Amino acid sequence: MLTLDKQNCLSAIMKRSGNKKREVEHKEIVLKIKDVDDLFNLCNGHDFQKAFALCINANSNKGINDKRVGETFRLAYGFENFSKTDLYKQLEKWAEKRSVTLFDSGQVSAA
Repeated sequence: MLTLDKQNCLSAIMKRSGNKKREVEHKEIVLKIKDVDDLFNLCNGHDFQKAFALCINANSNKGINDKRVGETFRLAYGFENFSKTDLYKQLEKWAEKRSVTLFDSGQVSAA
């Protein structure tokens, strides 16, 4: 089972963050998370891909990196899946109000 050593994780993040102005404490993170209304927006997709790659590599010797995780997810989650989401519906409404075409035959336009 994979567990998160929060202090070691925080230390590793701080070492990799070259532009930091100061050290961040664990209690600051806990308080920040408590203030988040939408936990699905706590991190972005790239953060998840990095964490998922770490999880895979902790349980195997495959050497999977975050870029490969992203590529795999993009292949597994196609336009058909996206077209069933609320985001797609909201974008379609937005485009319709403005007489703009965003999606054409299952593809995202360059507009």
